[in-house]
Amino acid sequence: MGHIILRAVDPEATMRFFALLGITGSSDYLLPLPDGTPVRIPFLKCNNREHSIALMFGPMPKRANHLMVEYQDMRDLGQTLDKVHKQGIDIAVQLGMHSNDGALSFYVANPSGWLWEPGWSGASAPAQQEHFRCDVFGHDLDKGQYVGGLNFRPED
Repeated sequence: MGHIILRAVDPEATMRFFALLGITGSSDYLLPLPDGTPVRIPFLKCNNREHSIALMFGPMPKRANHLMVEYQDMRDLGQTLDKVHKQGIDIAVQLGMHSNDGALSFYVANPSGWLWEPGWSGASAPAQQEHFRCDVFGHDLDKGQYVGGLNFRPED
């Protein structure tokens, strides 16, 4: 497993809960909503992986946003992408690379209405807190209804 992004209602209580468990911050994304309002998404870690849990606060239809499964071989990621296309499964966010962990990934809709993120080559945790505005490349929205209005590739 790579990581999971969960929705939380109470930011302060949620951050205290994870701190109590020894799960700490490693990076933040500031992603814009359609109206331009930035949304802070803290990424937390419990081991040497860049992040294991990320949190989104506020109203969202599902408590789980997505689950990332990390492949050890890039060919497995490519074969998964081919199978998703052949089966006609909705791709919510196209192939791209995250700036925080360098993972190459895409997001697929599952029957429960939240996302699965197949990925490859996630980086280890940084020595100190980092902040990111957008991804390195790709991750353009394809089926935007699955991502709750977030834009991973804001216009400069």
